[in-house]
Amino acid sequence: MVAWEMGWGYDSSLMRVEEFHQILRATGRYVTPAGMRKGRPQRAGFFATWSYAWCSVSRVLAAARAARCGEFDAMMWARIVFVAWRKAERKGGVITLDGFDHLTQVGGPVVYAANHMSMLETFILPAALIGHTPISIVLKESLLRYPVFGPPLTQTEPIAVSRKNAREDLALVLREGRAKLEAGRSVLLFPQGTRRPVFNGAEFNSLGEKLARQAGVPLVPVALQTDFQGIGRVIKDFGRVDPSRPIRFAIGEALGSEIPKGERHRRCVAFIEERLRDWGMPVVTDKGER
Repeated sequence: MVAWEMGWGYDSSLMRVEEFHQILRATGRYVTPAGMRKGRPQRAGFFATWSYAWCSVSRVLAAARAARCGEFDAMMWARIVFVAWRKAERKGGVITLDGFDHLTQVGGPVVYAANHMSMLETFILPAALIGHTPISIVLKESLLRYPVFGPPLTQTEPIAVSRKNAREDLALVLREGRAKLEAGRSVLLFPQGTRRPVFNGAEFNSLGEKLARQAGVPLVPVALQTDFQGIGRVIKDFGRVDPSRPIRFAIGEALGSEIPKGERHRRCVAFIEERLRDWGMPVVTDKGER
């Protein structure tokens, strides 16, 4: 692994992404090692936010260089963003991921349907999911036109939607998503569309269920808590960083096509709601927020 791939401040003694994937496959879960944890997390505020934003930018630059050199593939993507994962831990963030054993039982591509809280999940979650299969993320088409960021993002083979015509976007996701799945790539989508600190199951559409059923693959719910990084007021992608906030990813049971239509979506939403409540996060139900 070359220096530019690792990024500024990289410590060669740290765990590599290949070891990280081995842990996930062997145990089904990951928790930030005790030796990595600070007695007191870095204080939330300008410095924590600025330094983590700079780390994110450095990852984009590393990806852009890899893309120009023709070296950007799934594992390169995982290695690059895993540096940002470890950066969050060095600031005092404790990252927990569980349920990966549900994926090892599948052995093939799946559709992931996750709640959407901040930029953080789109940036670091692929480091874990690529340990199962390569992935394609459903995202806004406009992101592909960003300078520097656009070219490497295109290399990840995303499914880009315009968000101007819901019917056209649905047809595109179903068409391209099925092609990605048949090629052995899993698809990660965020049915809420917009990042929200509060989960409302009524806003969590059934696109994941539709795609999974059409392609004949399992639907896998993903509950996440990523308010370690908030939503920015000026630049939404670079919000305030608070290292005292835990980062959590929970992968639910793979829901197969034998489950009746509609029931699979209901179970997906129920899993996310249950985990968020367990974590003390706000959830909106038909009876109001709780």
